[in-house]
Amino acid sequence: MKNFTRRISLFLAFVFVLSLGVFTAPKETTASAAEVKTYIGQMTISISGINWTDSLYTQNQLMYIKPGSALNGAYFDRIYAVYDSSKGGYVVTEKAGTHCTYSKTVASGAIGLALSYQPLGNTGEAFTRENWKVWQQIRVGDILTFSGIDLATGSFTTSGTWGQSNFTSGAKVSVTTVRDDAAAKTKFSGKTIVALGDSVTAGGRWTEETEIALNTRIVNAGTPGARTDEGLGYFATHVAPYNPDIVFIKYAINDTAQYTIAESNLTNFKNNLRELCDMCLEIGALPILITTNKIRLSDSSKYSVVGGLYTFYPRFITAIKEVAAEYDTYCIDLYNQVWSSLTADSTTLMDSVHPSGSSYEKEIAYIVKYLKDNQDGIIEKANSVSGEVVGMPSATTNYALSSQGAQYKYDGSYPGGSAYYNTAYYGDNGNQGGAYFSGKLNDDTTPADSIANTNNTKWAVFFAAATTPTVTFKLSKKVYLNNVSILCLNGTGSGITYVAPVVSAVYTSNDGVNFTPTTAFTNKLSTAGTISARIKLSFTQAISAQYVRVVFATPADRTAIGEIQIWGDTSLFGVENDPFELIDGSKHQLSDDYATINGIGISVANIKAQFKCEVSLFDISGKAVSDTGYIGTGFSVVQYDGAGQVLNTVVIVIPGDLSGDGNINTTDMAAVRRMLDTVGASDVEKEAADITGDSVVNTTDYLTLRKHCDGSNLIY
Repeated sequence: MKNFTRRISLFLAFVFVLSLGVFTAPKETTASAAEVKTYIGQMTISISGINWTDSLYTQNQLMYIKPGSALNGAYFDRIYAVYDSSKGGYVVTEKAGTHCTYSKTVASGAIGLALSYQPLGNTGEAFTRENWKVWQQIRVGDILTFSGIDLATGSFTTSGTWGQSNFTSGAKVSVTTVRDDAAAKTKFSGKTIVALGDSVTAGGRWTEETEIALNTRIVNAGTPGARTDEGLGYFATHVAPYNPDIVFIKYAINDTAQYTIAESNLTNFKNNLRELCDMCLEIGALPILITTNKIRLSDSSKYSVVGGLYTFYPRFITAIKEVAAEYDTYCIDLYNQVWSSLTADSTTLMDSVHPSGSSYEKEIAYIVKYLKDNQDGIIEKANSVSGEVVGMPSATTNYALSSQGAQYKYDGSYPGGSAYYNTAYYGDNGNQGGAYFSGKLNDDTTPADSIANTNNTKWAVFFAAATTPTVTFKLSKKVYLNNVSILCLNGTGSGITYVAPVVSAVYTSNDGVNFTPTTAFTNKLSTAGTISARIKLSFTQAISAQYVRVVFATPADRTAIGEIQIWGDTSLFGVENDPFELIDGSKHQLSDDYATINGIGISVANIKAQFKCEVSLFDISGKAVSDTGYIGTGFSVVQYDGAGQVLNTVVIVIPGDLSGDGNINTTDMAAVRRMLDTVGASDVEKEAADITGDSVVNTTDYLTLRKHCDGSNLIY
């Protein structure tokens, strides 16, 4: 209904106001509209205040490096952060991976962190894995805040014995990510990738750099020193719980160097790769194999039984390519495409097997180029493996994240009623006919121990005889949905038997009251280990909704739900936006610039109901107003498209309310009097002062206001 020039000018004006920080969009932002902050969790510091050496790298510790101490060590991941009062914490300025040359003395006003990571060792294995889940998500520009530690001296309180279950630390570092929401999307955006491999994967940072380049999520499940047989052993805990769409498999170095020398080693390696591929396919993930780098083949006689190491190691590379061909999948051949022109020496390797920083850069460049060049075929094959519907755009956003404004509730009788929650809620664990919630279901994390009713806080449990247990999600706005993913518990933990939930129905709604059943979806259950499972519901067509209700069949025993993700794509072609118009018969008026509201004491919910489309309301300062709040002159009405971009925006005007408090009183009358005395006024004030609607502010408007204020003739 608006002409093109007007819409462009309004949009540019809106962007300008955003840049001033006056107008705040519904999601959490900084001064830049494209910058999104998300709290992702905290890590526990186990040692600090020292100048340390590489001898500590096997101890699985997160170390705090105080000002004046050295941040170094080739076998550690390292972070350098500088305090910024405007950010409210320490901003990460540098991050160096394991094997990369980096040494720096920590300056005043800065801190260093170093992570040693050997999860196959005995010391601090579980402790460090939890740190690793957060650490690998940190990027330059993220914000760190500390508690329980003296940052100047590095002193903090610990108890128990390090590496034992009784060890505790009082030092924590909380992490808030800062991301560019406007980063260019690729076909991989919205997909989850897990990288499985050895130390070259765990410490090389190639997963992080590839993640950034593809604008996707890559979970680093690499483990230093690991072989393929060990990868098989922790697939259920390190890979499957993330419900990946793609799994990178990158082994060979340790399989070659650590086995007792025998021809059977190569056969076992090849069979292990086949089994890893089978396990990927079982959980609906596409395996992509990656060949490894050259290593120093200094001892040609050591492997004489198989023709020497010069001959033996390249045969493992060939085996990787052969298995990829057997499974009709992709193989990123670093050995032949990157290392064919490199010699395994002190310039390309930092030791005998690990690439140097410059070598990693060459590998990363090739990996990114290969994936982008082949993205259409890779995603098509990944969708086919995962059960994605052909023709459905790839999902790009998890709308069940608390950072996206999502909330949830259990639809049933339990202490506290049925309000929505986006923070922890503790229900009645003794209510055998209902459910209890023990924390966020929408925080995009997997519980640490995968056992409900222990010390973790991320499971909801439905007990046997619970009648149609139901979870409803309220998303931040109406979006287009592709699929719902549910992590659940289906095995035995702590002597309690759990069963995987059975989804009986999915409903959607735009108002939270009227729900429509959605029958067009496929249901895929992927078992992942002995105590967890993943259910994926893929819709056969795009669904537009703000509320999603998942109904489960009555469980035979106990059902534990650890995480629900709701994925959607907002760039669907052919989807028309609802018209930015008032409903038929509305007593209000809408022009190119203003929504004229005829009445006072009108709630936000009432105004939203006057529009044919979904709208958001913001007060004069740019703060979003809740549905129960009341409006005033100067408030804004904004319509977004599915991608969160502004389609239309107008300013609310209540004739007679010049002050913007939503009321009409002597303050407004005095403002009109000043206008008549030629005192300057804003365009919005002039619009509100034109009570008679004749486009002129004169004594008639003033007298009308005065009669309203003395009660002799109310305007509304």
